[in-house]
Amino acid sequence: VFVQNPMVFVGSCISEDNMKKYYGVSGKNKQDRYLIAMQLILENYCHFLCSKNAKGRILYESLDAITNESLRDKYYHMKLMGSMYMSQATASKCLLGMDFANKSDNNACLQIADFVPNGFARNCLGTQQKKHNIFRTFKYLLYDGGQNLPNRYGIKYMP
Repeated sequence: VFVQNPMVFVGSCISEDNMKKYYGVSGKNKQDRYLIAMQLILENYCHFLCSKNAKGRILYESLDAITNESLRDKYYHMKLMGSMYMSQATASKCLLGMDFANKSDNNACLQIADFVPNGFARNCLGTQQKKHNIFRTFKYLLYDGGQNLPNRYGIKYMP
């Protein structure tokens, strides 16, 4: 599958416990893990799209209606405001929208995406990989930004 269909991965892995520990300020500074993860992913996704002179869409697995709307709000926040590494102009030029697919739709992209996070989460946490895993293949498919930097452009760890 991966030889016949070249692909690259972009993602993020955040330790919620450490985020609260280091930035929580006794519960007075609540972080939004979805917004932080989305920012990290969109910055690197936009970098990828710019490097290919391309445009792209985001596809999420549908959750409940309230969570979907919250994710959509975060996406448009990023698109309208930009971020530290992604200008508003770049976000508007590269990002075409956000869609949700139901698990029951049997979407091939979501099926592949179901295999990806576990190995990277284990790697981020320093947990041993399962005996039979596909992480050994996936770690070589990380987007490297054209600079051989997969840990900057392919996966952003915030352990």
